[in-house]
Amino acid sequence: MKIKTFVKSSNEIDEYVNEWLVNHQNFKIKNCYADSEWITTEKDCWIVTKMCMVTMIIEYEEI
Repeated sequence: MKIKTFVKSSNEIDEYVNEWLVNHQNFKIKNCYADSEWITTEKDCWIVTKMCMVTMIIEYEEI
């Protein structure tokens, strides 16, 4: 399974993963890989938003 999410801080990643695990308690995580990439967007050279795109690949089995 591949999960993609956009976050502004590492705390949001923890919250997202914990929420996912609570909703999928019948899964046993066998392996996990995460990658991140910072993305900066500008609007009229004034407003700059910096976000992190996190991609998580989770290998699991149902229990």
